[in-house]
Amino acid sequence: MKKYRIDDTCRSFERGGIPTLADVASFAGVSVMSVWRTMNGESAVSERTRRKVAAALEALHYAPNEQARVLAGSRTVRIGVVHNQDSCFLSEFLLNLLDQSVVNNVNLVVTKDIRVDGMIFLPSPYTENMVTSALRELDIPSVVVGSAFADEHVSAVYGDDREAAYKMTSHLIRLGHHRIGFISGPRDNIVGIRRLEGYRRAISENGVDVSDHLVVSGDFTYRSGLDTAQRLLDLSERPTAIFASSDNMAAAAVAVAFRRGLNVPSDLTVTGFGNTTIATSNWPELTTLGYPIADMAGLAIHALLRHVRAVREGRAPSVERSSMSLDIVRRQSDAAPRLRGGRTC
Repeated sequence: MKKYRIDDTCRSFERGGIPTLADVASFAGVSVMSVWRTMNGESAVSERTRRKVAAALEALHYAPNEQARVLAGSRTVRIGVVHNQDSCFLSEFLLNLLDQSVVNNVNLVVTKDIRVDGMIFLPSPYTENMVTSALRELDIPSVVVGSAFADEHVSAVYGDDREAAYKMTSHLIRLGHHRIGFISGPRDNIVGIRRLEGYRRAISENGVDVSDHLVVSGDFTYRSGLDTAQRLLDLSERPTAIFASSDNMAAAAVAVAFRRGLNVPSDLTVTGFGNTTIATSNWPELTTLGYPIADMAGLAIHALLRHVRAVREGRAPSVERSSMSLDIVRRQSDAAPRLRGGRTC
């Protein structure tokens, strides 16, 4: 949360930058949804909340970007959001989407109302097939967010899974690990395939152990993480690091390690993928790969607005696909392999 200072003449950001909807909510001491409802003139907002929001808007000089509003055309655009509860960054994405909706003159529909101009889909890695089927049935502008998504005819904003997995595996090799177990996703899932490719590329380039026994397949769930981690740690020469292609499976690997009396990260390094809530919900907190969620929300809503505007003007919309770089978020679950007898284990 940003900090603010108050002087005799004005309130301003200590850290600078353009205020966001979240900043207004923090300043007013209300929720982001309350700010959004106030600014959209909804009746179910108390007069006290309206006054607090109005004061915060004035104090922070918050003003929607009029240039961005033009992008949506003169009419307000209604956007629906379809998500699966397993979407790895749902809550943070929605907060950023709310901010972008105000800036771009968009009504974001968070109810079951289906009368919308466009849709944003947030599938989990293992619900992609359902989203593909839904998009084939809907004749409506749509953007898929957060998934590599195999259908090249659908606009999408997603993380570069292959490059991210390569980056994390290379990081583990630099720490000194030469036996790195990898828990992949389903072998027929595009997300799982690309993350496995990134892992294999880093392993191949660095000449470390490429044993097939070090790669096991899960389905992104905690349960599958328990089963696959047990298989890896049952090997006669167990890995010194496990890189799981979801945070759920990584958290499960930590649990299996502790059950066997192994310390993470002293005896076993464990890393995940996604920077989801579970990454910071257990101990040690997971080193993982994080999505640039604010940037993804902005790209998604602008791509969808361009699609909606093209439809309104009778033009053929273009497919927009944006691949985002994921960064390593280092916490407490990774370290160099323990030295034993002067050698790395």
